[in-house]
Amino acid sequence: MRKGVLLVGLVSLVLLVQLVFVGDSFAQANQGDKAEKEAEQAIEELREGGYEEGARASNRLLGLGKLATPFLVKAIKTKRFSEHFRGSCIDILMLIQDKESVEPLIEVYRDESEISGIRKEALYALGKIGGPEIRPVLLEGLERKEAILRKGAISGIWGLVGRKVVEFPVDAVVAIAKNDPNVGIRAYATASLRLGGEKAVQPLLELMNDENKDVRLKTCWSLGLIGDRRAVEPLIAKLSAKLNDSEYYERSAAIEALGNIGDRRAVEPLIEILNVKDAHSRDAAIALAKIGDKRAVEPLAMAIQEEAKIFGAPSNHLLNAYKKLTGEEYEPKDGGSK
Repeated sequence: MRKGVLLVGLVSLVLLVQLVFVGDSFAQANQGDKAEKEAEQAIEELREGGYEEGARASNRLLGLGKLATPFLVKAIKTKRFSEHFRGSCIDILMLIQDKESVEPLIEVYRDESEISGIRKEALYALGKIGGPEIRPVLLEGLERKEAILRKGAISGIWGLVGRKVVEFPVDAVVAIAKNDPNVGIRAYATASLRLGGEKAVQPLLELMNDENKDVRLKTCWSLGLIGDRRAVEPLIAKLSAKLNDSEYYERSAAIEALGNIGDRRAVEPLIEILNVKDAHSRDAAIALAKIGDKRAVEPLAMAIQEEAKIFGAPSNHLLNAYKKLTGEEYEPKDGGSK
């Protein structure tokens, strides 16, 4: 009798588990159907709506996360849709960070019939989403004849290296920086060389005297961010060079780079720039404050006094530099206005 009762109880328990399992399966299926409908509706609103509707739709897709990936991929591959809308879908995929989107994005990039702008965005997204396997794809992109794709490949490399997925391919990017037929791409590649660290310093030093001012400017910027002291003397040389008005930003970049590197060899040349009282004086003040050498205290005080005489009050750039260098607010000796 007891065995019969136990058997009935066991059968009942099995049936109950099955019912719970079936119930969960139905619930999951319903949840999946609901997510699909929401994704489809959100994508339609993103495509058809205005700015506010698009923002709300984007947030809904981000909320769905990886469930939205196949619908976003489908939208991206639908060529009759606008480039702007499809680009927005790629942006959302980058934020979702679903590895399942990597292969479809590679297909989009390699589709020769696709709009170049979309292919470029796909390369950029691959750098933000993919793993080490994406490196060869991006290096391949550097060889494309379309300048926009080469730029997309550099952007993708930037994203991949910035996430510490792979080491920066210094040689491949240096070749672009030095030899690309498109000057804009050369400057963009030069800016990305900062991610190469010490390995990129020597190539950057070689680019400091490039014929193009944008390349030279980006070279100064990259060297300052790397912070290698080998760049100090070449950057100081930029301060005394006779630059024309169109090269104003190049000198500013050199001054900023010297401040970032923080080598005291730059103090006297920067004080000379500060004393000239031209448009670069404020840049020099900020750089001197970063270096932190007390030799700059008196020249900064004099510059503050000079500006106060000419303009009625010194600039915040000078006052902030003085405070950073001394740890104190500037106080006029004669009790006059700051």
